[in-house]
Amino acid sequence: MLAECHPSLARWYEEGRSAEEALQLDFVPTREAFTRFFSRSKSRFAEGGFIFQAWTGPVEGTHGVSASVTSAGTATHVSSSASVVFPLEPLGSERLLTRAVVARVMRALAKAWEPDWALARA
Repeated sequence: MLAECHPSLARWYEEGRSAEEALQLDFVPTREAFTRFFSRSKSRFAEGGFIFQAWTGPVEGTHGVSASVTSAGTATHVSSSASVVFPLEPLGSERLLTRAVVARVMRALAKAWEPDWALARA
């Protein structure tokens, strides 16, 4: 869904300890990939919740886009959320950080994850 929002959102990498490590961890967002990811204990917490973080890698000379999704499961002390961090772009040269792209990304996240809240920032 995110690839439809902007071509720079077509390729994703799992979170790594460094940018170099993350670039070795291609992530194709399929049901099977998410099932594998969520079965790892480091991604899960009590009450059936999980945290997922991914990164696009460098985009057009910037640090790229990162996304994070948290599912509360049955926990009452954690809310389900989705956040996206866009790269800063010089004024007048917005390529990725536009109202239309941000709106499409947030709609896609809301549709896919149904979070309690969502945040987009640069």
